[in-house]
Amino acid sequence: MSEESFVYTACPGWGDHDYCALKTIVKDGKIERMERIFGSRVTPYHSKLTNRRRTETYLRLNRSQGGEFVVGVRSSIFLPLKRLQLVVVDEEHDASYKQADPAPRYNARDCAVVMARLWGGRTLLGSATPSLETWVNAGSGKYGLASLTERYGDARPPEIFVSDTIRAAKRGERHAHFNKLLLDKMEAALGRGEQVMLFQNRRGFAPYVECSECGWTARCPHCNVTLTYHKGGGKLVCHYCGYTAPVPVKCPSCKVTDVVPRGFGTEKVEEEIARLFPAARVARLDRDSVTSERAFNAIIADFEARKTDILVGTQMITKGFDFGGVSLVGILNADNLLNNPDFRAAERAFQLMMQVAGREGRRGGGDPDFGAGASRDPAGRRERLRRHGAGAARRARSLLLPALRAAYVADAAPPRRRPAAARHHGAGGAPARPFRSPRTGADDAPR
Repeated sequence: MSEESFVYTACPGWGDHDYCALKTIVKDGKIERMERIFGSRVTPYHSKLTNRRRTETYLRLNRSQGGEFVVGVRSSIFLPLKRLQLVVVDEEHDASYKQADPAPRYNARDCAVVMARLWGGRTLLGSATPSLETWVNAGSGKYGLASLTERYGDARPPEIFVSDTIRAAKRGERHAHFNKLLLDKMEAALGRGEQVMLFQNRRGFAPYVECSECGWTARCPHCNVTLTYHKGGGKLVCHYCGYTAPVPVKCPSCKVTDVVPRGFGTEKVEEEIARLFPAARVARLDRDSVTSERAFNAIIADFEARKTDILVGTQMITKGFDFGGVSLVGILNADNLLNNPDFRAAERAFQLMMQVAGREGRRGGGDPDFGAGASRDPAGRRERLRRHGAGAARRARSLLLPALRAAYVADAAPPRRRPAAARHHGAGGAPARPFRSPRTGADDAPR
């Protein structure tokens, strides 16, 4: 669902009412597109504005009697709009709408729903991958649901391929960190003069460095997390607190061998792609390459003008862009998205994959593909189909969104009472049974 769809639905007539559109990002050209349609009616509000400009905007809106159209970030919900009638929340599933620190701690999406209700207005939550709570509210009738079943213009939905990297490695079809299927489709897309986007949700050259002799890994002394190796700067960086350290020449623990990088990030993907496709023009978009707003705009402008053939990036490339030349999107090591230590990991993995898939085929034509380079088939569809038939293969879809399935099961099934023995055993009761691995049968055995 695009931001243009919200605007056409939102503004059939202005009158003396106020409108507010909340955006997750404001530096990808959305405000400029709004201004081309509505002109001087648009009032931007975001953190890039100076304190004086933000104060002037606040005071002007406080004096206004209506007819305002504010486009801003989550804090825009607190601007003094006296006749608020519509709040549009773009990409309502995005986690950045929730401010956890510093105070005030709030969720701008939920605040928009409550505020519009207090003013007698409406809230429009827009997303191609709505959050679970919004989807359940829409399914239960608490929210109204409007579905866009077709893409804009003659654009076609992406064709999705799941490439099993374990199988490719056994067959010798894996080159560096890429499967032969993805490389073949990249070569075909570049041969047609089209563009490619590669998504790897980890910046840096390698997630950590390790001693191959004793297993030592470099960790942050403040956060106790592994330090990420950045080859460009030749240093180890903590992505939580910013602590940096030089790469040790010898292992500090055993003093025997050198430390070696493990895994891969966007920096290594860019290097390997440039080696595999020497004639292609490769660019990288992440927090390390975007040191300023000018650098961000330059990378985006070059890719939009087709001066760049392949764009490698993190979550920064997953949404908010409209590139006409992209016909192939690759997700590298997609299983890592499902293995994050977060109860919403499956939900956010699905959202990320669908959002980045939406970057291709937006203008129609070409041969739209979406290559997902996973470490294995996430749903195991082919194996389930071979063993248990089509019914089990369809049931495997619940793996991507287990929380949604759990919600429906919880609503359908009555609550079960715990056995009396279990109720009486508290923290000092009988010890819990040890975990037994289904694969090896050993207690707490690593898989």
